[in-house]
Amino acid sequence: MTDVRYAIIGDVHSQAFPLKNALDYCYDNNLTPILLGDLFDSQCKISETVSVYNLVRKSQRDLGAIVLRSNHQHLIEKLIRKEEISLKRDLCKTVREFQEAGVCLTEVGQWLETFPYVFAFRDSKGREYRVAHAEIPASVEVPNFEQTWMYLHPTEQELQCLLWGADYSLSDRERFWWLGEPERDWIAVAGHYHKVVNDGRSLVLDAGCGGKTRAWYDKRPPALLLYDVEAQSLIEFPAFDNSVEG
Repeated sequence: MTDVRYAIIGDVHSQAFPLKNALDYCYDNNLTPILLGDLFDSQCKISETVSVYNLVRKSQRDLGAIVLRSNHQHLIEKLIRKEEISLKRDLCKTVREFQEAGVCLTEVGQWLETFPYVFAFRDSKGREYRVAHAEIPASVEVPNFEQTWMYLHPTEQELQCLLWGADYSLSDRERFWWLGEPERDWIAVAGHYHKVVNDGRSLVLDAGCGGKTRAWYDKRPPALLLYDVEAQSLIEFPAFDNSVEG
């Protein structure tokens, strides 16, 4: 058990407006944010990469925020290391915003590489949460811990699962880990899937923030999700100011 109270925040995708609202909730309620990754890369007109970067850095200093590594951030890391990757439009936009603001990309890459792939913690009632961007593979053995635990050095095979989830050639029930019925006494948490799940043993917190809709099958306006762990409540923050076209 711990005296630290947590809030888990879903994929941001360069949306400073809802992120500021979510972090203000954390400041107001003395909560430590856990950000599920995909901080950057917007698919809509609104993209505030540098503002998101500054907000997250400030939340780390002020609130001890934890940020997880993720697939979009992984591509940024590879680009900064000058590895060969496919340059998608949203990634190019992210890099251009950093460059135009005079932010050193090398420092951004070094910062991203300090994040854990898995963060595990217990709430005040002793409930255990295990958090990753996409999925924690079975090969990751979480030891007994008192308050928190981090996983920093996955194998290449584990990396794929942690950042992207299971193979997309599988059926939905095989691919989407929350559809199975695993026997576990801990709560699994992820973002990544453009899906919202909150069934008491699984949390998936991605309502399409940074896109035009939540997902191709869900045309509702996108939102940034925050889960208040102690209150066990899920809060939606609109992904952009409605006065501005997304």
